Amino acid sequence: MNKEFLNGLIVFGIGILAYLGSSGFERKGVAVSENPALYPQLLALVLCLFGITLVVQGVVRREASKTRKNDEHRGVQRTMFVVCSLVGYAVGIYLFGFILPSLLFMFIVPLQLGASRKTALLVSAPLSIALYVVFFLLFKVPIPHGVLFG
Repeated sequence: MNKEFLNGLIVFGIGILAYLGSSGFERKGVAVSENPALYPQLLALVLCLFGITLVVQGVVRREASKTRKNDEHRGVQRTMFVVCSLVGYAVGIYLFGFILPSLLFMFIVPLQLGASRKTALLVSAPLSIALYVVFFLLFKVPIPHGVLFG
């Protein structure tokens, strides 16, 4: 079993859990502002599609050669860093709100995965701003302000 196949199964499972978890939200209408389950369910479906894509890639791409131990060790280190970053991101959102932790998370993770500082900065700032504008200003979804700010 290769990494893509296993990661695809994990991502698909997380997508299913997110979909089932959001199904308990109270529904009032069909718009995003009236139905809090709509957006999380859409994201869960996208996550499931990404998981299926990874599973298919894993099945199609059978690795013919064995990977070296150092590459596997580095991959495990990067995976653990991303997992720890996600936990830190959740704690950061709770403490500081949405904007600062999002900027840091979207800057640090690409750096760890091999992107240049310039690329990470060019991705993190516009993406954080776009998420803020789309959800807070357009969809009127309240974003976390953090316990330290409010």
